[in-house]
Amino acid sequence: MSNPFIRTLKNGQRREAVSCADRIADVQNFGTRQCLDAMALECVQPAVRQAIQRRLRFLDRKSRVKP
Repeated sequence: MSNPFIRTLKNGQRREAVSCADRIADVQNFGTRQCLDAMALECVQPAVRQAIQRRLRFLDRKSRVKP
């Protein structure tokens, strides 16, 4: 399990989103695996957990849609 809120920038530095707003913005681009990894973290704010749950429901509905 990795922390999906930590990103490596082009210059090699690592950046972690720690504010609620930054994390919620990051969640909008997460896939299922990243959402599950984020839910396993202890340091996730309740509002971020809600955003992750919404994202998981969205991804689940999206995967059920037939072309």
